[in-house]
This record gives sequence, structure tokens and C-alpha cells, in this order.
Amino acid sequence: LYLGIHAHGYSSFLTAQVRVFTAALFRTSFFSDEKKDPWWTLLAFYNSLRELCGASTLFISDVESRLKNYSYRYGCENVKQRYLNAVEELTSRKSQAELVQMMDRLSTEWNKRGALDACLASNIIEVGVDIDRLSLMAVIGQPKSTAQYIQVTGRVGRKWWERPGLILAMYNPAKSRDRSHFEQFHSYHRRLYEK
Repeated sequence: LYLGIHAHGYSSFLTAQVRVFTAALFRTSFFSDEKKDPWWTLLAFYNSLRELCGASTLFISDVESRLKNYSYRYGCENVKQRYLNAVEELTSRKSQAELVQMMDRLSTEWNKRGALDACLASNIIEVGVDIDRLSLMAVIGQPKSTAQYIQVTGRVGRKWWERPGLILAMYNPAKSRDRSHFEQFHSYHRRLYEK
């Protein structure tokens, strides 16, 4: 399922990311233990390393504190608090050994040691990342081509009959290309797999 998000009411696109990431990660607290695993790890795709680096600080401070606030705001004190223990990046800046280790960590179930809460990825995930447990992805900004978009979003929901995927397509209101894609969201996604 593709969900288009064009949050033009915020002063910063980073604020929109914080709100969306927090909401997505917060909801897993309400799932039964048997249903948490596909939704536990947020895989976030960024078109550039510059944007990815800027967003990595969001998880350390803003998303973490907002998760805590959500528990109080929504009267969920009796629900176990979600903490972000492991937020990593999957980019070409890592060595081959580190990339292999990251793949293992992405495969680790939510209740096992070493499981990732979020993985911030660059275009390195287009091919070769075939991890069946992942169902939750955020795509920040429209990728450069439709082929890249299909490849990137194909990393989640790989076993769609038992673990469907949710793609949170986030469009930057400051970029005309993103705005245009959001305006054509339904027709674009209906034609996505046309030959």
C-alpha cells in the first residue's frame, strides 16, 4: 500500500519527517507480540547522502523525545514505552563487511538482541536487499526514475500474502518535482507496473 504525504503546513520538511516517523514507530506498541515484527523496523530511503545525514540526527533527539510524549498525550501509560535503541545507516560509506553485518541485523526479529528500530538507506538498497520480515518503509522525496522507485519500494512487503508492505511516500513541499508527483499520486501509482 502506498500512502502519499505532502505536509505543506509545517515550517520544515524535517518536522514532517519527525511526525510521520514517530507515528509509524509508536503504533507498533499496540500490536500483539506475534504481529509486531514486520512493522518494528522502519526502512527509510533517501535520494542523497546529504539528506540522509541531516535526518539521522532526527532519530537521536526529536523522534525519541516525541515517542515519549505520545505515551502521555494519548493516555498510553499502561502500554510499554518504545525506545529507539538501534538506528543505523545502510550506505556506500560502509565497508563490505559492515554491509553484510547490516543485512544480518535487518533480518533480526524485533525481540532479539541487535534488532534495528530504523535503518536509513541510500540507493544501495535498490538491489540485493531481500529481507522478508520488513513491511514498513518511508521514501523521502521522489526517486529520480520510476524504475528506481519500483526497485526501492520492492524491498518491503516481499511476502505480501502474510506480511503486506506499507510505503510512506513523503514529498517535500519546497520541491516542485515532489509537488508534481504528489498531485499525480493516484494516476502515477495506477500506471506503475504498466508495460
